[in-house]
Amino acid sequence: MSRKLTRVFSLVIVVALAVAIFVAAGSASPSRTAGQVPSLKGKTIAYIQTSSVEYFLRSMQGAKAAVEALGGKLVVYNSNYDPATEVANVRTAVAKHVDGILLFSISQGTLTTSARLARDANIPVADYYGYSKGSDKNLVGFWTGAHAYDIGVLDGKAMASLLKKGDQVAAVQGQLGRGEVEDYERGFESQLKPKGIVVVAKPTSHWSRQQALARAQELLVKYPNLKGLYCHNDDTTVGCVQALKQAGKKPGDVKLVTLNGSPTGMTLIKEGWLQADVTQPPPLESALAVRALAQIIAGQKMTYPVPCYTPISLMTKANLATLPEVTTWLPTKSSTLKALQTPCANQKNAFK
Repeated sequence: MSRKLTRVFSLVIVVALAVAIFVAAGSASPSRTAGQVPSLKGKTIAYIQTSSVEYFLRSMQGAKAAVEALGGKLVVYNSNYDPATEVANVRTAVAKHVDGILLFSISQGTLTTSARLARDANIPVADYYGYSKGSDKNLVGFWTGAHAYDIGVLDGKAMASLLKKGDQVAAVQGQLGRGEVEDYERGFESQLKPKGIVVVAKPTSHWSRQQALARAQELLVKYPNLKGLYCHNDDTTVGCVQALKQAGKKPGDVKLVTLNGSPTGMTLIKEGWLQADVTQPPPLESALAVRALAQIIAGQKMTYPVPCYTPISLMTKANLATLPEVTTWLPTKSSTLKALQTPCANQKNAFK
């Protein structure tokens, strides 16, 4: 072979290799963009959604973004706060042979039934907010959710810093029964009692904005000297604010603290109605759960904290502009990829 032909032949090989590398890079597994997280390509994950309120909607959207970032498909079943519907949804997902289930149960009772249905079908489950002391740690493959007691402590510290001994405070609680609402309140009250701040009442809103409005109206009539309100999420806080407005109160007359850190909460902070909000980003919680399911499905032997806590922080008017990207309630490609790499609050490394 002549030198000229040899050079041509070598050039052809180099070009062919370059093309092959380019094609391989372009068709790389979606998991490459998510670091060490295994791919979910060809896998279907079911999301059992509690209801359609904003928190659960953003949780579902975060799950969809995370599953799709890993190449998988998400199917959604809304339980609409009905225990029978939740169990029926899980049965449907099992019958369709999904590869994994993201479970946001309504209560401890439905959690147990739903998780056992999936376990009997050898379908891994990642659960949100279902773990409590005494729970069977092996009921699901992964437990997640923010540390409810710690959230209450942060809110309690914020409220205590704004009030004095003898002041009256009330809470408008969420849906009792799963455990986290009770822990919010315990943590909150743990910071008030030492300062002599009195919790006079704590009715429940059942996570309904309208019920929160009604309960707050009743509280303001019964306790005209009320100095603080702890409404258990941003959505019900809107109801509490409506009650304050209707009672002729101005921003700051009654101190308000809550949890979630949603765009709604941010707006209320900017307006002066809300003094503190603990970030509890549902897309981040979903990313942690999706990552765990991907690891379990891939057969990786992981040791997860039980539960694996979502990172939280206190949000006030002073730090609104400096919050980390993963605290967003509106998942983007960038925030989703960062969330998939974020360890739990009690986890040093998300990949060991």
